[in-house]
Amino acid sequence: MNKTERAAQLADVTGLGGLLRRLRPGAPTVVLAYHRIGDGSGSPYDRAGWDASADALDAQLSVLARDYEVVSPQTMTQPAKRPRVLITFDDGYRDNHDVALALLRRHGLSATFFLTTGFLDHQRVSWWDELAWMAHTSPRTELVLEGESFALMPSEVEHSIARLLARYKTLAGEETEAYVEAVGAAAATGRHPQPAHDTWMTWDMARAMRDAGMTIGGHSAAHPILSRLSAAEQRADIAHCAQRLEAELGQPMRWFSYPVGLRDSFNSDSRAALVHAGVEAAFSLYGITDGGADRYDIQRCSIGGAQAARFRMMLNAPRLFARA
Repeated sequence: MNKTERAAQLADVTGLGGLLRRLRPGAPTVVLAYHRIGDGSGSPYDRAGWDASADALDAQLSVLARDYEVVSPQTMTQPAKRPRVLITFDDGYRDNHDVALALLRRHGLSATFFLTTGFLDHQRVSWWDELAWMAHTSPRTELVLEGESFALMPSEVEHSIARLLARYKTLAGEETEAYVEAVGAAAATGRHPQPAHDTWMTWDMARAMRDAGMTIGGHSAAHPILSRLSAAEQRADIAHCAQRLEAELGQPMRWFSYPVGLRDSFNSDSRAALVHAGVEAAFSLYGITDGGADRYDIQRCSIGGAQAARFRMMLNAPRLFARA
């Protein structure tokens, strides 16, 4: 248990959390971001992508249903008598349909799902999962790339994966494919054998979620780091995402979340492309909401495997306990 978890547990057991919740009924909406649901501890893919087990999500939704007003993007700025929370999921993972949807319905809650349309269309492994797969399945104990060493022993491989992913995020769009090829060669694995049918939703699943009252938004067509693309490339990707959502779901793309979502993951060209596509609000992922003052940078906090006490404190004192 790290320092943040210990501090959250102390605040929770002393009753400070409940007091803070009662003092903030009119506070800005806390926007929670999930990705995958389940147990990724033995996965060859990026294990940091699993934000909660099914049991943990069930317990978290129980807290939200009991103590908070769970809202949609349409209603998140309306007056409320209780603290507001918006639940979001990124990427379009199949477990969002198979696991999260049933739990949301059990608790009478709704959520917003931001879909990467290319993953649903082509069922291909993502770049972050492919890089993690290379590190996890490599026959080598060390990966050397451009003179830099990445240890692949079980005790160090997760740290090396984080470094490989961080480097990817700094690259210009036209450099990313060559980088993945180079990592595959250095790991002696080559590229991941496509496709990844068990990873992503189908469009039928997305329609079922829409019909169950869930909000559907866009998360790009190909999950690039938008700020690493030209203005024209950003506009094309976002327009294609909007077109696919409207074609498959019969509704415009009103909401969007930026791939990766850090401060440097999007820029003024991204915003302009969203405005051109008719998007009304866009969500980042580097902290907590500021109340939606900038509707094209509504901040969210990542669940990131938070334990029960920290989850409650993320809601009660988000500026102290929300994970950027």
